[in-house]
Amino acid sequence: MMWFLPINRCSIPNWRPSRALYSPITKVEALDARTVKFTLEAPFAPLLSYLDLGIMPKALAESGTDLALNPVGAGPMKLVKWSRGSEIVLTANDKFWRGAPTVTDLTLKVIGDNSARAQAFEAGDLDVIQSPLSPQDIQRLAADARFGNVAMPGLGVTYVNFNTKDALLSDPAMRRAFGMLIDQDTIVCDIYQGVDEVTHSVLLPSSWAYDSTISQPTFDVEGAVKAFNDLGWSDTNSDGILDKDGKPLEVVIATHSEDPNRVQTLEYMQAVFETAGIKAVPKINDWATFSTNYVQKGEHQIALLGWLNIVDPDRLLYSTLSTGGSNNWGGYSNPEVDALLNAGRENLDRGKRAEAYQGAAKILAQDLPYYIVSAQGYQLFHAKDLPVTVQATPRGYMRGLIGLND
Repeated sequence: MMWFLPINRCSIPNWRPSRALYSPITKVEALDARTVKFTLEAPFAPLLSYLDLGIMPKALAESGTDLALNPVGAGPMKLVKWSRGSEIVLTANDKFWRGAPTVTDLTLKVIGDNSARAQAFEAGDLDVIQSPLSPQDIQRLAADARFGNVAMPGLGVTYVNFNTKDALLSDPAMRRAFGMLIDQDTIVCDIYQGVDEVTHSVLLPSSWAYDSTISQPTFDVEGAVKAFNDLGWSDTNSDGILDKDGKPLEVVIATHSEDPNRVQTLEYMQAVFETAGIKAVPKINDWATFSTNYVQKGEHQIALLGWLNIVDPDRLLYSTLSTGGSNNWGGYSNPEVDALLNAGRENLDRGKRAEAYQGAAKILAQDLPYYIVSAQGYQLFHAKDLPVTVQATPRGYMRGLIGLND
């Protein structure tokens, strides 16, 4: 049996940043065939939420084997071929601890464009696709009787990353003024057609730490213009562009080309910014250039992107918004937030963890290193004639293929 599953390269995890999730671990010991002991340098409440990356042979890891190019694991499938940028071919692992899976062959297709993936699925070239998908494709596929589908709240956010080290954006008041120009309702309801959900803080509505009273600035063009005026920016030349000390208010806004809805969102943001007297210059690159060679190097000003797999508030906040965090691409730093994020990590009482994250979220809603545009939805589509059950998993992993473990 051959399965074809698409992978959007934007959803492939970048494993190096994931190291921050495991940095408190100092030692791992196998006490017996079914017992593993983890030794930590400090209490680490979200650890169990992160123990889902799988395992690999210790001997190979310590011998210098390049496991990135020659992956080895203990799962139900094993690697046959990896054509970078094209496909990954797997076959059943007859030594899997639960026995060989019923699916004998699995091919993961790498298709970067959301609409191209949907079209390939409709044509029968693929058996299963999942988020991220474009809203117009979701509606069409959901109405097609040939396909089964699941829609549920996801574990991701779409957000604007402000580079706090940039001279123009270093003042939180400037970031708040820009935040008031982000029209969440139009972006979510019209551009994303209700697939996502408007939310107002770094805490997901589905999270146990969520507090509906915490809110970042909301859409208010007049309020934004007044805020810019209060910061010394005004239309002294009567040309419709705000300026200060002889320099026009100009900013570069960026995203990647693989998601047409993000491109449309960026174009809409550009239009709104310009109505407020800001010259907004769009920068749109392929995902690799945008992420690795631009945002992750801290060369952006305002970038529209997403963060996935937020299974715990720590997953979004610690490495991205603590001082010196491995994924803190915008250079944000606030000692009070650092203390609260550490408290959220180290306290094993969920109620006290929620208090810590809510405290951090209140500060972040004012400092605004991130502007949360929406909480992402999750969708999965599959051909109805498949011989195994397909189960949706918002984490985005391929473990939702129940037939693999039967």
